Amino acid sequence: DPAATSTSTPPLPAGVSAVVTGQAWDDHAGGSITLTVARGPDVCCSPWDWVGIYQNGARLSFEHSQDDTSPTFTATLAVPSTGGTF
Repeated sequence: DPAATSTSTPPLPAGVSAVVTGQAWDDHAGGSITLTVARGPDVCCSPWDWVGIYQNGARLSFEHSQDDTSPTFTATLAVPSTGGTF
C-alpha cells in the first residue's frame, strides 16, 4: 500500500523554533553551540533572518540565514568561557 510507506514531511509549525544540534566546550577557550532554526510559513523566509547569543545583555555572536527559500538554516555561535547569563 503506497499510503502506508509515505515519506512526506509534516508542515512546519507557525513561528520559529530552534534545536541544539551540536556543542563543544573547553573551560579555558570557551566553545560553541550549533542550532538548527526552523521558520514557519508565517515568518519564512528572508536571507536577513538571524539568530544570536547574548551575555549579560550584550550580543556576542550572530548569524544570518542567508537563504530566502529554505525554511531551515543552521547557525554556529561562539560561547565564551567567562561565564555570565546567556
